[in-house]
Amino acid sequence: MACSNEKVDAPTVLSGQFDNLNGQPLTISALDYSHDLVISADGKFSDTLDLPDLNYYNLSVGRSRVPIYLKKGNSITITASSLENIKFGGELAAENQLMRKLISTKKAVVQNPNKFYGLEETAFIAANKALETTMTSMINSAAGIDAQFKEDQIQDVKYGYAADINNYEAAHAYYTKNPNFMASEAYNKELVDIDLNNVDAFKSSENYKNLLAGNLQKNMTSAYEESKDYNKAIKAAVSEIDNKLIRSEMLKNYAAMLLAPNEDLTENYDFLITNTDTEKYKKDYTDTFNRLKSLSKGQPSPQFVNYENHKGGQTSLSDLKGKYVYVDVWATWCGPCKREIPSLKAVEKEFHEKNIEFVSTSIDRAKDHAAWVKMVNDKDLGGTQLMADNNWKSKFVTDYQITGIPRFILIDPNGNIVSADAPRPSDPKLKTLLNELDI
Repeated sequence: MACSNEKVDAPTVLSGQFDNLNGQPLTISALDYSHDLVISADGKFSDTLDLPDLNYYNLSVGRSRVPIYLKKGNSITITASSLENIKFGGELAAENQLMRKLISTKKAVVQNPNKFYGLEETAFIAANKALETTMTSMINSAAGIDAQFKEDQIQDVKYGYAADINNYEAAHAYYTKNPNFMASEAYNKELVDIDLNNVDAFKSSENYKNLLAGNLQKNMTSAYEESKDYNKAIKAAVSEIDNKLIRSEMLKNYAAMLLAPNEDLTENYDFLITNTDTEKYKKDYTDTFNRLKSLSKGQPSPQFVNYENHKGGQTSLSDLKGKYVYVDVWATWCGPCKREIPSLKAVEKEFHEKNIEFVSTSIDRAKDHAAWVKMVNDKDLGGTQLMADNNWKSKFVTDYQITGIPRFILIDPNGNIVSADAPRPSDPKLKTLLNELDI
C-alpha cells in the first residue's frame, strides 16, 4: 500500500463556533450531498468532511443559507452569530470573504426590486453592465485568491448579468403592475442564448442555475399556453435539457407539483424516475408515490374531527356525510388563497341549493385566530368556515400530504375521495366536474 500510486483525498476540516442556532442544525449541502455539522452545546464544532467532487456548497440554518467555498484537504474556520454575520478564517478565508463581498455588492443594487426592475430598458441595461464591471473588477483585484476560483467567479458574474437581462421582461411587468408589458425588439437583442447542458457551470455557479430556472419557467409558460396542462408543460420544458444531472436537479424543484394525488400520478412518477440517476431522489419520489396512492379516487377520505366552526360549535367531516364536500385548505396570510375567494363565492352561489357543502379550512396558527375571525367577517365568507386544530401539523393536512396552499379536495357523499387535488374555483374544470357528477 505504501508503494501505491493511487491518490488518497485528504479530508476537509470545518471548525469554529456558531451561536444562536436554537437547536437547529447547521448544514453543508450541494446537489444531493448533505451533512449536518456536529455542534456542541456551546456552539463549537470541528467536523471532518468527506466531500464529493464539488467546491461550491450552501451553509444553511433552517431556510436561510449562504454560499461557501470548500476544497478537499483544506481547513476553514467559521465564527458567526447568524448567517448574516459570518466570518471566515483558515486556508479558504480570502475566497469566502470575496464571495460575501460580491453578494453584498449586488444586494445593495437590487435590494429595492421595484426600483431596479422598474427601470426603463436602456437604464436597466446600463445598471446591469455597471454592476458587472464593478464585480469583475473586485474579483480581478483580489489578492491571494485561487486562480480557478477567480475564473469561476468572473463567469458567475456574467451569468448573473445574463439572468437579470433575460428575466427583465417578466420582472418589469410584475413590479410596475403592467401585465401587458413587452420588451422592445432592441432590448430582445440583448437576450443571452443559454447552454442548457453546461455541467461545470451548474456545479460552480448559482447564477447559472438562476439563468436555467428563468429559462425553464419561460419554456413552461409557452408549453402551458399550448396544452393548458401544468404537468405536460413541466415535462415538456424539462425534456429540452439533455444532460441528465442538470435535468434531474431542475426537475427536483417541480417534483411536488408532479407528485399530486390525481389521475396523472403514476405517469408523473414514472417520468421522475426515468429522468434521474440519483438514488436518494428516486427513494424520495417512491416514498411519496406510495403514500399518495392511498389518496386516489374512490379511497376513503382522511378525516378532520371537531374543528372550530366560525358560526359556533365544532364540525367534523363525518357530520357532512350524505353530501359532496368541497374542501378549501387556506390561510389568511396566503395571497393565492385570497385571490380564489371571488371565484369560490361565485361557485358557491351557483351550487347553493345542490347536494354539496363548501368547507373552507384555515390552517392559521392559534396566535392568528383573531385574524381568521376578522377576515371571515370582513370578506363575508360563505359556506362552512372552519379552523384546523394544529395548522400545518393537523392530521387532516398531513394525511392529505399538503405542503402548499391553496389546496382543494372533493369528497363524495359516502366519504370517499373524488379528487385529492381538485380544480381551483377559478378553473372552469371545477364546474365541469361538478356538473358531470350531477350534484
